[in-house]
Amino acid sequence: MKLPQNSGYRAPLMVLVKVGSAVRLATSVLALIVATLVLTGSLACGPKSAKAPPSPSRLTAAAQRDQAFLLPVKQQQRWTYGEAKPAPSKTPVYLLRSFTFAEGGSALDAEATGVCRDFAKVMAEKPKVRILVLGLTDAYGEKLNADNLGLLRARAAREFLVQQGVAKERMEMATIGATGAVAKPEEKIAQTRDRRVEIWLMEE
Repeated sequence: MKLPQNSGYRAPLMVLVKVGSAVRLATSVLALIVATLVLTGSLACGPKSAKAPPSPSRLTAAAQRDQAFLLPVKQQQRWTYGEAKPAPSKTPVYLLRSFTFAEGGSALDAEATGVCRDFAKVMAEKPKVRILVLGLTDAYGEKLNADNLGLLRARAAREFLVQQGVAKERMEMATIGATGAVAKPEEKIAQTRDRRVEIWLMEE
């Protein structure tokens, strides 16, 4: 059965078509807005440019002064000994290294060779540095042969440094024998510390 052309069904149909078009348009607009927001958010959350590293703080006067020395000023042990044999060309400045020996011996042990090997690297990095290699003994079992033994210890240390590439001309050698010993007769461990070689800075 056909409906007449002026039937009341046509008007509602047109309304539905218009409503559908409006909904599709609104949906498209909403999708565009959402896409814009997502894109904006991605850019905002993207990787931030790296900040420039802070400029290093200026060194204090004390730090600048310490950089001029092999040891910081507060760690420097100054020369207080009397006469050394043979007499050094000038008064040594401060103590750099020391290592001990067995009683009556002048051979470098593993600890002594390690100290000398590391110090030879310092000498290579500081070509203007000159040193005094000073031999010392205890004041009891080694006292009678103190000067000779002290020189033997200093010579052994200097020869090892030469083997490590340090020029002999940069090293003076001397001894103070047993005059630097501080241990008492009953202080056997302290006497071990008296049997040593000290490396002193002469010039840097």
